[in-house]
Amino acid sequence: MIDTHAHLNFSDFEKDYTEVIKRSQQEGVEKIINVGTKFDTSKKAIELANKFSCLYASVGLHPIYVLDEKIDIKEYQEIAKDKKVVAIGEIGLDYYHQEDKEIKDKQKEAFSLFLNLAKKESLPVILHCRGSKDKPADAYQDILKIKELNKIRGVIHCFTANWQIAKRFLEKDFFIGFTGIITFASELNEVVRKAVSYTHLTLPTN
Repeated sequence: MIDTHAHLNFSDFEKDYTEVIKRSQQEGVEKIINVGTKFDTSKKAIELANKFSCLYASVGLHPIYVLDEKIDIKEYQEIAKDKKVVAIGEIGLDYYHQEDKEIKDKQKEAFSLFLNLAKKESLPVILHCRGSKDKPADAYQDILKIKELNKIRGVIHCFTANWQIAKRFLEKDFFIGFTGIITFASELNEVVRKAVSYTHLTLPTN
C-alpha cells in the first residue's frame, strides 16, 4: 500500500514524524510520498525522503501560496533532480477564497511554469484544484483549458467536481484522488461509482 499524498514535511509533524512513519508501516503502508507546497516544504520533503527509505518527495508551489514567495523555477528544477523526487506538486488552481482576477492569473502563470518543469524532468504532477464557492467547477474548467496540461500524467488530488469533469481528466490519462470527503458529500456518489469502472482510481490510505 502507498500513501500518495502526505505532509510529514509540515511543521505539525516536526516532533513525531518518526512515530507516524512507524505506525504507518505497521498498518501496511510500505511507501509514503510527502508533497511539497512551497520551496521550503519541498526541500523538507526531500530531506526526509533521503533519511527514510520508505519516503519519497514531490516539489511544487500550492496555488494559495503564489504571493508568498518569488518563484524561481530554476531553484525548483535543481531540487527536482533529486533521486527521491517522484512528482511535481502540489500545483494547480484554488479559487475558493479568491475573487481577485489578478491573483487568479498569477496562479495560472505559476501553474504553467510547474507544468513545463514536469515536462522537462519527465515527472508526473499532483494537481490541487478547488473552485469558488458559487461556481465550484470554475477552477477545474480553467485547468482543463491550460495547454501545458497536454501530454502530462498525474493525479488530481481531493477531487470534488462532477462526473463530466472527472471523465475529461480520465480521458487525459489522469488518476482521480478521493479523500474522506466522499463519506459525507453525497453529490460525489455518482463520480465515485462511475470512476470505479475505470482503472484510474486512487483512494485514501488513512
